[in-house]
Amino acid sequence: MVDFCNVNCGSKDEWDDCMPCVRDKTAPCNLVGIFPVKIKSTSDPTVNDDENDGYKYFDIWLNTSDNGVFICVDPTATAAVWREFSFV
Repeated sequence: MVDFCNVNCGSKDEWDDCMPCVRDKTAPCNLVGIFPVKIKSTSDPTVNDDENDGYKYFDIWLNTSDNGVFICVDPTATAAVWREFSFV
């Protein structure tokens, strides 16, 4: 059985308003992250912002300098692909 919980995802400098996680009640305190993480940075993501750094599919990246928003569509090491959202 699972339920939703809110978790503190590290320092406020790196992470802000992390998405909820799922708590596996069969293993107390075992948190299984199934939702994307929102990352704040002053730059755009690069091919090196990848699975080696802990990024995964559907993570969201916000460039606070120009308000660009990106989603990770492939976190492969040294070849990560981030797509920029286009707002109309």
